Amino acid sequence: MRGFVLAQLRRGGGRLVAAGIAIALGSAFVAAALLGSQIVKTTAYNAVSAGYAKADLLLETTQWESGLTSDQLAAAAAVDGVEAVSPIYQLSFIVSKDAASDYVWARSAASDPRLESADLDSGRLPADASEITLGIASAKRLGVQLGDEVVAATFADTGFVEADDGLTEPVAASYQATVEVVGLLAEPAGFNFDAPTAMVVHELALNIAANGPVEHTTDSSELTADRALVLLEPGADIHTVHAELDAMRPDQLFTASTVEEVAHETVRMFSGDADILTAFVLAFAGIALVVAAIVISNTFQVLVAQRAQLLALLRCVGATRRQVRGSVMLEASVVGLVASAVGLGIGILLAQAALWIVPTLDLAVPVPSTVALTPAVVVWPLATGTLVTVLAALAPARIATRVAPLAALRPIELVPVRKIGRTRLVLALLAAVGGGLALAAVTWLAVATELSDPTALVALGILAGAVSFTGILVGAVYFVPGVARLLGSVAARLGGVPGKIAAANSVRNPRRTTATASALLIGATLVTMMATGAATARDSLATLMDDSYPVDVAVRGAWSDTTTPTLTAAQQAAVEQADGVAKAVPVRGKLADVTAPDGGVWSGSVITTAPATELAAVMRNGASNVPEVGTTAAPVWFDVEDGGTLQLTAEGTTIELTNDPSAMGQLWLAEEDFDALPGPAEVTAMWVSLEPGVDAREFTVTLRDTFTELSATLGDAPPEVSGAAVERAGYEQVIDTLLAILVGLLGVAVIIALVGVANTLSLSVLERRRESATLRAIGLRRAQLREMLAVEGVLIALVGAVLGVVLGLGYGWLGSALLLGGSGGLTLAVPWRDLGLILAIAVAAGLLASVLPSRTATRTPPVAALAVD
Repeated sequence: MRGFVLAQLRRGGGRLVAAGIAIALGSAFVAAALLGSQIVKTTAYNAVSAGYAKADLLLETTQWESGLTSDQLAAAAAVDGVEAVSPIYQLSFIVSKDAASDYVWARSAASDPRLESADLDSGRLPADASEITLGIASAKRLGVQLGDEVVAATFADTGFVEADDGLTEPVAASYQATVEVVGLLAEPAGFNFDAPTAMVVHELALNIAANGPVEHTTDSSELTADRALVLLEPGADIHTVHAELDAMRPDQLFTASTVEEVAHETVRMFSGDADILTAFVLAFAGIALVVAAIVISNTFQVLVAQRAQLLALLRCVGATRRQVRGSVMLEASVVGLVASAVGLGIGILLAQAALWIVPTLDLAVPVPSTVALTPAVVVWPLATGTLVTVLAALAPARIATRVAPLAALRPIELVPVRKIGRTRLVLALLAAVGGGLALAAVTWLAVATELSDPTALVALGILAGAVSFTGILVGAVYFVPGVARLLGSVAARLGGVPGKIAAANSVRNPRRTTATASALLIGATLVTMMATGAATARDSLATLMDDSYPVDVAVRGAWSDTTTPTLTAAQQAAVEQADGVAKAVPVRGKLADVTAPDGGVWSGSVITTAPATELAAVMRNGASNVPEVGTTAAPVWFDVEDGGTLQLTAEGTTIELTNDPSAMGQLWLAEEDFDALPGPAEVTAMWVSLEPGVDAREFTVTLRDTFTELSATLGDAPPEVSGAAVERAGYEQVIDTLLAILVGLLGVAVIIALVGVANTLSLSVLERRRESATLRAIGLRRAQLREMLAVEGVLIALVGAVLGVVLGLGYGWLGSALLLGGSGGLTLAVPWRDLGLILAIAVAAGLLASVLPSRTATRTPPVAALAVD
């Protein structure tokens, strides 16, 4: 029989294309999933570890209000085995060239070049306090080049003195230094929302911070670091040094970790868990293989039907049932192994193509240059593809041996319609109803309890959903034919004779119709579920961000030698006249002393306000959390409990306000309370809403350029421009990207399912060739026969798509509530566009799947078909 199988493979290779496509796609999916997960983990690890250069250990502060002090850094450097300790300082200041100024965020250069990870575009890093390295964006705004001199300066309140009225008033002090631009930083796109960057040495950073905002220092003279990189001496034992650093921190003010630990932890946080990411993608590959198994089974049924006479002749000349069954299984094994190998090659090529394309996207992420083939990457796609093919061929192989040799010499129906047992119905109901109720209960619990970490409930929900969906698939044979009859009745009324025949044929073999529709149902359900979840997440995120980030763009005045940060009249006009601004509201501010319930006094704090009616026009939440008269929100570092009393004093006048943490901003007052305190008020900021369709990132960059130009002409210090709209757009882009990836993953299963529709129609044509010939003989035209098969294909595809859309909506809503319900602001959505697209694709796919079977049916002359007997 081995020779027979090989001969059939040589002669009828074209008949195996459908099965080959299905299993190759599934195997390619498995290979790409394994390689993709490996690439993601490697890339993420490299990207994180690259930020620490050649460091061996990382010291990080555990106190948000203070950093690593010089004493702590010196103690770390004195540990045996430590060669160098490089603290990392971060601060902000203003850089000016002639009359142009730019507001920059800066980082100190590493004290040891081996610990420096900065990406230079040109030039070098600063070597002393007379030099600076600027980001390309800042250099462009200021019009500076390598070798030019700029002024680094800060203007801030550094202390308070007692005034005649007994209150404190700020003393304005400033620091500025002329420095040479010795290098330009290559700033990755999207880094820090395109904020400018700069690098200076520790000495210059200390001088700036000593005259800058007090949160950068432990006192007025010491600059502290958020973290420090540690380089070990050659031959030093990293575990020993790590243990000594741990032992010298009894106060737990900082932590010591290896760079490898930090990188792995960051990767774990990035993906939740890299292994979970692999399992997640492989789950989609499993879905594709399940769909492929359905298609393969139908494919081999077509092959068995086409070879019925040949197999019967083999039986007549002595072939046993076991040999016939073995020939089918051997053919399935060969097809599965070859197709899996092709799929493995496709998966490798796709992964390698991704590695070639990613570097051209300028993502500033180090990616491997080539894929790394491991035994698992090679073995798993080959094994799973071949195994799925063999298992899917079991039923057709069994069918091939059921018919007596002489009876098989005439055309028969290879898959007789059998009565469906009650046991299957009971099991299906138990799984579908029980799993559905469990999913609903878990979802209700997640929403009601608002857990901060609903991981356990999510896992239970996924299990319950999988059980209920399995029950639906097992019981599909009970309701899919009914849905097909319902849709078929419409086709019968609208499609004439071809429509009536197609409607009847679509339910002639309920099991096969159900199997084919189920393949599409799986894909349509999951695609709809993901689209619904994405739409719900997008709307819910919009609701949450409306509360957390209610303003599209905020422009805050730079500190100057006046009492508060101030926006000049020219800067206010520039904001109001900028292209894309729908509404801009000035925010007024003044200074006041704030006294907490424990007696602590924060002198010279900035209090702010704006008209509530104006705010409603720019805030996405409609200014719903503007403080009421007599209330305000205390900053978190004031440590004031909810309902506690704050005293605000200015120029001898004191008012009392109740702390309301839910109110917007910090020390934001109702206009009545603000005006009750005397003292000069300045426009400290402007809140901006953008017109629909405006690119938030491009808007903020353009506005920064405008302020730089104003600083050159008028000498105004450039204000800080931040934008919730940029962050909102970033989140929405992440959601849309994830949805595109998920739909792409599920698209493989849908494509495989469409191959199944074509196979079902092919088997239908083969089994009804005499019936079709009879219809042709009594007047049915070829065009009508093609129309009949097209309608049948559309009906089967629509049944799967319609049921998938309905189920996908339900699962999408329940899943969204399970994941997002605890965070508040859940807004269930219906992705109408995506649902319409799914149904349209189903119709087009049904039509496309009928092309080849209809050609086969119309090509056979009626006389030849009737003469089979």
